[in-house]
Amino acid sequence: MLQKCVRSSVSALLTSQVQCVLATVSTDLTPHTALMAYSFSDDLRSVYLATPLAARKAENMIARPTVSLLFDNRTGNLEDHGDGLLVTARGTAGQVSCEEDSAIVNAAFLAKNPNMEKFLESPGVGLFRLDVAMYEAVHGYDKPISWDPRRRKEEEGGGGGEEAFLEEEVVEEEEIDMSGGTDMFGGDDGGGDY
Repeated sequence: MLQKCVRSSVSALLTSQVQCVLATVSTDLTPHTALMAYSFSDDLRSVYLATPLAARKAENMIARPTVSLLFDNRTGNLEDHGDGLLVTARGTAGQVSCEEDSAIVNAAFLAKNPNMEKFLESPGVGLFRLDVAMYEAVHGYDKPISWDPRRRKEEEGGGGGEEAFLEEEVVEEEEIDMSGGTDMFGGDDGGGDY
């Protein structure tokens, strides 16, 4: 995967999929995963989630806001196992509480998930924003590439747009060791990221 294509690859994947896996950790350090509908900001700095506030995942995000999301475009067949794109988003989740922010996030969420309007109107459902600190993208069995959507090259005279993202710092990770003992991004799986 070319470094200049990381942002567009992440954007295309998040646009094409309708669900992701949310990973949280409870206060007693028990991991928890949940399949979630989502939406995201145009600049990829935020991913939006909706869940009942009484749900374990909501309680976990409030108590331990460092979470990750997993996006994957493989179909579950062996034919595309080595060709798929896998993206992990890591960051800090927080409940959207400001009325103005809630309206913006609600509109973004419904634009991607129009079938969830009644769910969002249900009492006790909360909106959460994940402020993404890092995306890690892997195409097939290639090297993972990390990308921080918060970093932008200083632009002269305003403007911006797509070109600014293409100039952002991209960090290549070590080769994946498929023999076990490490997580898929080449590090130990000691859980420090949670």
